[in-house]
Amino acid sequence: SCEGILYDLTYCLSMLKQTGTIPEFELGQHDFTSKLILSQHLYGRECEANILFNTFERVSYGRSEALMVAGQPGVGKSMLIQEIQKTITLRNGCFISGKFDQLNKNVAYSALTQAFDALIKQCLTEDEAHITQLKDRLLAALGKGIYAQLISQVVPALALIIGEQLPVQIADLNQAKTVFNLAFLEFIQVFVDAAHSLVIFLDDLQWADNASLELMTYLMQQPKVSHLLWIGAYRDTEVTALHPIMQAI
Repeated sequence: SCEGILYDLTYCLSMLKQTGTIPEFELGQHDFTSKLILSQHLYGRECEANILFNTFERVSYGRSEALMVAGQPGVGKSMLIQEIQKTITLRNGCFISGKFDQLNKNVAYSALTQAFDALIKQCLTEDEAHITQLKDRLLAALGKGIYAQLISQVVPALALIIGEQLPVQIADLNQAKTVFNLAFLEFIQVFVDAAHSLVIFLDDLQWADNASLELMTYLMQQPKVSHLLWIGAYRDTEVTALHPIMQAI
């Protein structure tokens, strides 16, 4: 800081006047920052962090698993989960996240929209060859029919790769959920393989809509899904045994 430099220069001038020389001394002893910088290191969560790392290790070898992190607001649930991001990157994995909102509890798949829109936009930063290859894989998985139309409604950024899709109208909501779950199963498998695991972190599950919880449950039950890790966080002070998230778990 300027104050630290000024102190050292003043000391130099004082010694020069008194002794004619400037002795060696440790610099910056009065170099204090005016900003409070909090450590980003996580303390006292080694056991929980190891569970995260070990679970991701199994997923990277082909498993499909889910982890739930419960606790009161502000106890560090999100920071704990962020600890795994560096490991995921080093293992060529992908970490995406979404957050449910108390004011949008009736909006289906809102957190998944955040997560997968971000994933698509991240893919668009790759070179042209990679994007073309991804487009071919997406079209092979979804086609240009109802699967592509349904997924595009929930993941609008998908249109940046496969083009705009016509909106789909399904009168039977139960049928729509069933078809969407099948479509999402094909969609998500485009992004996971032996070389690339996918970690999906969904925060504030206590405000999740039923459709999202049903989709997560459906995907966890599919034996063909691999290299996928769901991580959910919720406030255990705001749920009861009858809450939809507890029923889903």
